[in-house]
Amino acid sequence: MSRHCITTFLGAHGLRVAALALLWGMTAGCSSSRPVVEGTVTLDGEPIEKGTIELLPSDGKGPTAGCGIEAGKYRMPAAPGSRQVVIRASRKDGKMPDPMSPGSGTLIDRYVEYVPARYNEKTELTVTIKPGLNKHDFKLDGGPRPADAR
Repeated sequence: MSRHCITTFLGAHGLRVAALALLWGMTAGCSSSRPVVEGTVTLDGEPIEKGTIELLPSDGKGPTAGCGIEAGKYRMPAAPGSRQVVIRASRKDGKMPDPMSPGSGTLIDRYVEYVPARYNEKTELTVTIKPGLNKHDFKLDGGPRPADAR
């Protein structure tokens, strides 16, 4: 690549390259010392196929962490300390009118949250993250409880 091409490339992409280098540099040193949290998530004994899990600081201060749940499994880096756990998953529940095209008769897929509110909106789940590898499995119960009434 000629000097002109390199200068043009960096001129057009320099900020993006610098940002990626900075991000890589920041994460490269952290990965070995930052705690990792992993485990499984089931609802009524069945793995949650696709969903999300978030770890929020119990005192409202500090970093949050989150990742996807795939085939009932998750793994993420997280800061140490006491955390509230929020688990969400939705599934297709029929069709509904397209809100972007009212009156057109167009239908789109409708998704509903199927994890009870006591594991997300009104979470009862907490964990304590310690240095190193943390294993936390969540066996959720989908049965109704009075606290889930909306």
